[in-house]
Amino acid sequence: MLGDMREKRWLLYGASGYTGRLISDECARQVGLAPTLGGRDEVRLKALAEARGWPHLAIGLDDAGALAAALRDFAVVLHCAGPFSTTSAPMRAACLASGKASFRQAAMQSVGTTSNPTPGHSTTPAACAAAC
Repeated sequence: MLGDMREKRWLLYGASGYTGRLISDECARQVGLAPTLGGRDEVRLKALAEARGWPHLAIGLDDAGALAAALRDFAVVLHCAGPFSTTSAPMRAACLASGKASFRQAAMQSVGTTSNPTPGHSTTPAACAAAC
């Protein structure tokens, strides 16, 4: 599965937040995955992406059509933007509307359009490690 993920475009949404940074650091260090860093804040994303040499996408969750269109370019979305109680539904809906992106909240899968909500910092690293 790791080989497949190195060849696919994937979006780490919420990348400039606490959990997003932990996951991007670990993916870069341990398994060499290079996501597109996503979130709402263009300035923070650009700085983080430039420091890592990765692409970024600044887009909010409030425009469902634009978000779904942007997600068509990605095989997987790893959703780390909290609070999950308010952010996961719009992202999940956009992934489904895109017809392509797989939605993972604290876990990744490279095929299909699925959802696996597992909020909480204690489950995130284990779920991501298991998926990679």
